[in-house]
Order: sequence, then structure tokens, then C-alpha cells
Amino acid sequence: MAILFKISLQQVDFVQAYPEAPIKVDMYRELPKGIETHHGSSKDHVLMLLSNLYGQNQAGCVWNSYLVEKLCSIGFQQLLIDECVFFCNDVIFNVCIDDGIFLGSNDQKLTSIICEITKAGLEIEDQGHPADETITKRGNGYAKFTQHALIDAIINNVHLEDAYTKPVPAKATQQLHAFKDSTPFDECGFDFNYWSIVGKLNYLCQTMCRDIVFATHQIAKYSSDPRKEHGEA
Repeated sequence: MAILFKISLQQVDFVQAYPEAPIKVDMYRELPKGIETHHGSSKDHVLMLLSNLYGQNQAGCVWNSYLVEKLCSIGFQQLLIDECVFFCNDVIFNVCIDDGIFLGSNDQKLTSIICEITKAGLEIEDQGHPADETITKRGNGYAKFTQHALIDAIINNVHLEDAYTKPVPAKATQQLHAFKDSTPFDECGFDFNYWSIVGKLNYLCQTMCRDIVFATHQIAKYSSDPRKEHGEA
């Protein structure tokens, strides 16, 4: 819409999101196995949650209520027919959990709105405009959208720029195992973050590249204790 009607567009991300909202009720959890403090162990101590952490049943609702409250405090109104859309004068804000897109008449106005949101107490990261190369204008008012930035980032992170491509991401007959007797990932000298790559691949396969779901699951299920073979995979 922004491309077709030539209006300004800016993307934002709410940092951590859920923990930004205050926790609504007192909640406690057991200490993870193997963790001890100078106060004691899991046998006689629990942890009191101080933030609205991911995983709670009400965490999403608490975050959403907090976000709506903050946006309304600076003049935004929530659309009645779509509660994910907000507007303030000629600025439209479309939010999806912890990501959002602003539409407005000019860049300066959008930047000003983002500053107001920050002052309201929300930690927000301005991600600017979508990369220009992801948008290809076609005739008859059409535009083609592609997203190569994340794919390129993953390839660069694991240094596969010169690797050969394959028509099939992973064969179903080839499955990873725990490899408990193998060298831990952290001791193998890999110069990339295993967990960061898994997170990026998981986002990619859920949003655009469904053909890598099986391969991504293979490495993701060993994230708690990755070994040499997992890093190579």
C-alpha cells in the first residue's frame, strides 16, 4: 500500500516485548535442576518472577493490554474492526505481537511518533525502511515483494557464501542424533552462534521457506546441548 500510494513507511520492533509489561500477579517457579544459590537449592527455595515472561498463559494478553494503554496515552485510537490497527491523525500503525509498521505522510512525522512511543516507556527499535532491493515495481500498479536480507544474513553468519546449492534442503532418511559422546559445540571452534542461527532459521521457515522446516527442526531439537555434528549440519 505504501509503495502504490507513495506514502512513508517505517518498521519497528519492540525489544523483548512481553517483559516490558509489568507482571499482573505474584508468580513463582522452581529453580532449574542443577542450579543453586547462596540461599539454598530447589529443595527449599523457589524463584519469584519480576517480569511478564514468555511462557505464561496470560503473558500475551498482559503485553497487549500494556501496549494498547501506552499507544492510547499518546493519542492513538484502536480500530474497531481490527484491533491490531491504530491510527493518530494521518498516521496508521499496524502491530503484530512485537513488530509493527507505521504508515504516514512523511518520514519526519513517523520518526517523531516513534520518539513519543519511546518517551511513553516502551523500548522500541526503529528498523527503518524495508530494503529497497526487496521491492520490484511492475506495470499496471503492481509491485513484487521479496525478502533476501534474512537469508543472506544466515548464509554470511555460517560462512556458506561459496557453498554449492542443493535442490533438496535435507533428505528425510538422514536424521541427526544426540551424539552425546561427541565434542560439545562450544569446544569445536565454530565462529557462529548456534542458537542465533537456529532462531533465524526457525523464523524463516515459519514465514517464507516452508521447504526447510524439516532441516530446521533437525538442528533445533538439539539446541539445549549441541555437539560437533549439529554445528556441521
